[in-house]
Order: sequence, then C-alpha cells, then structure tokens
Amino acid sequence: MSDKFSNPTSKAFGTNRERKSSILFHVMPSRKNKETKRATMSSQNLSERATKDAFHGIIQIYGDKHGDQLLGIAEKLDNLWMKMEGEKMEKLNINKPRQKVNVLFVGNHSAGKSSFINWYVGGKPVCAESQAQETRSYCFVTYGKKEMDVVGESTLMKFDYIKNITDKFDETISNYMRTSVVDRDSNAFKFVDLIDSPGLVGAAREGQSGGNVQKYEFDIDNSLMYIAERCDLVYVFLDNHGGATQMRTIEVYKKLINLAREKKCFELHTFLTKIDQVQSTKDLMNLHGSIQSELSENVKQNSPSDGHQDLGFAFRLKNLFVPNEQRLKMVDPEIKKMNDIEEANRIIVEAIKAKVSKNFEILKHDCKKLGDRRAALVEINKAHVAKRDFRATLSSVIYVGAFSIAVYMFICVAIGIRSYLPKNIAESAVYEILVEAAKPLVASYADHSYFENTKVALVLFFTFYVLCFLARMLKTRASLYPIFSSDDKNFVQDVDNRVNAFLEEKERLHRSYLEDPVDDIKR
Repeated sequence: MSDKFSNPTSKAFGTNRERKSSILFHVMPSRKNKETKRATMSSQNLSERATKDAFHGIIQIYGDKHGDQLLGIAEKLDNLWMKMEGEKMEKLNINKPRQKVNVLFVGNHSAGKSSFINWYVGGKPVCAESQAQETRSYCFVTYGKKEMDVVGESTLMKFDYIKNITDKFDETISNYMRTSVVDRDSNAFKFVDLIDSPGLVGAAREGQSGGNVQKYEFDIDNSLMYIAERCDLVYVFLDNHGGATQMRTIEVYKKLINLAREKKCFELHTFLTKIDQVQSTKDLMNLHGSIQSELSENVKQNSPSDGHQDLGFAFRLKNLFVPNEQRLKMVDPEIKKMNDIEEANRIIVEAIKAKVSKNFEILKHDCKKLGDRRAALVEINKAHVAKRDFRATLSSVIYVGAFSIAVYMFICVAIGIRSYLPKNIAESAVYEILVEAAKPLVASYADHSYFENTKVALVLFFTFYVLCFLARMLKTRASLYPIFSSDDKNFVQDVDNRVNAFLEEKERLHRSYLEDPVDDIKR
C-alpha cells in the first residue's frame, strides 16, 4: 500500500509505527508490529481529489453574502430579522468554515520548528533554520500556485481568522506577520497552513533562571495564545540542549496546556527534537525523564488540584529529528527507529480528515440555524399580525363609539335649533320623524337649564375627542409591529426548499467523500 503523505527520506530509518513505543517517563526498546504498521499506513492514506471536492463543495454551498446560497440567505434573514425585531436583532453569525488545518509550531530558540516545516513542505527551504537567521516574526507558510512573500497587513487579510489581532495587541504586531506562498506537492501541504512562531529565548521574567531575557517588540506570550486558540493543532518543539526547561518556554507551555484544557480549541502535541544528536537510547531515556519531570512539576504548580490528571497527554513526549543523509550515517540505529516524524505527519493527516467531517457538521448546523431563524421569523410575524389585528379592531370599536357620540351630538343640536330653522325645514316630514325618534334620547334634557346643557355638550365633545385620540394612537401603534410583505412571504416560504437543497447536496458530497477510493498524492 502506498503512503501518499509519507516522506521518502523516512524510509531510510523506518516509520514510527515500525516500533512499539510508549515513551511517557521511559524509553522502551523498539519492536516491529505489523498490525500497528498496517493501521498507520491506512490512516495516512487520504484521497486528495475527494478531500478537495469536499472542501470545495461545501464552500460552494455557502457562496457569498450577495448571492442566493447559504450566506446570501443568512444575510437576507438577518435583514428581515432586523426589520421585525429592530434593536433586539441577533445576527446568525454564519461564516464559511476554513478549508485548511492550521498548525502552530511553538518552541524554544533553535528547537527545529523551521527545519520541520522545510522538511514537510519539501524543496527549497521557506523558513530560516540557523540560529543567526531565526525569525522574530510569525511566518505563515501556505500552498498556492503563485509563489510570493507578503508581510504586514497582507498576512492579516489572507488569514482572516487573525485579522482582529491588531485590536487586541499593538498595531505594530502586523509588522511581524509574514506569509510565504509556495507551490509544493509534498505530504498534505495543499490542505495545511503551517505557522512558524518566533523562538522563545531567555527567562520569562527578569531575575528568573534560564538565560538572558529576550525582549520582543510585541507581547509574544499572549499573541501565541491568541493564534493558538484559532488553530487546529499546536506542536510544541523542545530541544535536547536545555532550552526546553528555560522559564519562558515553561511558562508558555503551561499556558498552552491550560488553554487546551479549558477551551478544547486545539490538539496539543509535544516533541523532543534533535534526538539524532543523542548518543544512545539510555541517554534518550534519561533526557525524557529529566525534561518530563521538569515540565510536569512546573505545570502542576499552577494547575487546579484535580487538573493534573487530565494533563497527562501533554507530557507524552514524542521523539523527532529531521532526517539528513549525511548525519544518518552517524546516528545510532536504535535512535533512527524512534523518530516520530511520520507520527507528526500522521497527526496532521488525521486532523485534515477531522476537518472535513467537522465542516460537514458545521454545514449541517448552519442549515439548522437557517431553519430555526425562519421558524422564529414566522412566529414573530404571527405575533405581530395578531397584535396588529387586535389594535386595529380595538381602534375600530373606539371609532364607532366616537362616531355614535358625534351622531348623538348632531341630533341634540338639530333638535335644539329647530325653532331657528326655516319653517319648510322645521315642519318637514323628515325632520318630524327625526324629532320623534330622538325624543327618548333628549327628553331628559329638555327641561334643563342652558348652563347644564352646555356642560353636557362639553363632556360629550371631550369624550369624542379622547376616543378619537385613543383610536388614532392604537392605529398608529399597530403599524409599529412590522409584518411580512408579499416578497418577504415568498422568500420565507422558499427558505425551507433552499435549506433542504443544501442538506441534500451536503449528503451527496459526504457520500462521495466516504466512497471515493484512496488515491496517491504526488510528492
């Protein structure tokens, strides 16, 4: 079986699965295990075409905010929600899922971060490896057909998940962001963004042991946490020359572990690097015990009383060195077999698979959010229609009452001024019928004084005015409850059909991804 994500150079010393090693606080002699090897090889196989189609298909479903795909519908639903709820609006907050796995490399100065990235990408080095040249910036290495190097805000624009980093930190931090776009076809690089961080140098605070304090132009510790929280994987590289136990490295390592435990936002893996410089397995065992003891003790000090147990994974140091044909001849054969560089590769491959599955779940969840928002809008519209109808009905009733008072006042006035009307009108049959019909209503006031009748008239007029005011106010307030227009009704009715279409396409893509045969990715 071909292993499309494996590096050919690793064949010189065997894959990590050619040994059975569980180095936690000791190093065991290596033994071959065919079943383990077979499982690893299978897990490292990934169909490039199926993975690419899955990522691309999902992004196509999302579209953009100005189209008629998922993001466009979400935008329209947000606008309709604003119309219906106004200031109480809560946006759906739907965004396209990321198509790549983000791997952040953290470690002390010259721990081998850049060397691993260069090995993984293949070809001409893209990151400085020497101590003299080690970067003091974040370097984002990503795949692209057009090779280029960009710095500053261009990096923030390209990787939008960190675009707000300048809001949290000093704006000058953007000057320490660099992107290398390279066209390489090694490993699973097309689906991965590799982030090389500045080497951690010196003690974390002045006065602490571990070397001279390195001053950075930005908040290195917290900026690392900010980026790590937005990544899928964090690889901590610890070298075998004592840099692993310097206080700055320990402090950052402690923060990463706590962040991983509390927010569960990324997977944390720890590697002991440059083991090809170790003389024997015994020395490696002693080195493991020393580093793990130091890390464990320091991390436990500021951890919750019951939190140390769930941090055990963080102290499982994997062994790693970047193969070099010249140095391989001088490396202990047993040390060669303990190289976990393919394990580091496998973890990335598994993260890619998990990313595809996660994106399908995100798409399904976002479709549900659209459906829920549509249902909520329908219920809001029903409530608004009911409130409108109630107020409109009440307003009509009050208007009828006001009209009745107006008619009563008119009749009273008409009878009261009968003696002042022309004879032909006052003695007409119609007027006589009106007077006879209205006698029961106005008879009680016939013998009242002018002053008393005036008071009654004023009360009636005031009541008429109040009723008209209330009716008008209710009618106006009824209009404050917005309801669907005909276009809104058509759009809302179509949302279900569109969401169902998205889900059907999602199921088709998912089946195609799962059924696609594994193919080889060219190196």
